Amino acid sequence: MPLTVIAETGAGVANANSYATRAACDAYHEGRLHGSTWNTASDATKDAALVHSTRFLDANVQWQGGRVAIDQALAWPRKDVVWDGHDVPEDMLPRPVRDATCELARLLIGADLQAEQDSDNVSELNLGQSALVIKFKGDSQTRRVPLAIGELLQGLGGTASGGGIIQRRITR
Repeated sequence: MPLTVIAETGAGVANANSYATRAACDAYHEGRLHGSTWNTASDATKDAALVHSTRFLDANVQWQGGRVAIDQALAWPRKDVVWDGHDVPEDMLPRPVRDATCELARLLIGADLQAEQDSDNVSELNLGQSALVIKFKGDSQTRRVPLAIGELLQGLGGTASGGGIIQRRITR
């Protein structure tokens, strides 16, 4: 049975499985430098990538605020979210969440971002007299969430890549 993408609209759709539709991502990737990965994929591959990217985001982003309803399928919509100094309405899915879903879906088509990363990156581990010393081999900058995704989501949630800044309203 083919996968059906059910997009979150901001209403807390109980059976939603994506933050974006295929059409929204087609428009997002139109004219982008590396959009050909998305544009040449089959509809079935695009749909699977959208569902996968949404699951990946919800599993790897510490979103601001809290879910609006307990029975909504996805982490968005959310309440108590402040983005760029403004309250995000509880019935809104911010555009950067949709854009990050589209961008991540394209990246997932090209590579398995959830593959096990090499954890044997430590060349030396030593407990000195006053400090623990860890030396890494080569590139120790492995990221679970691509930096571009964290940058798209700045202010809405923090990622394992460190690419997000969470804003909070402070009431005095």
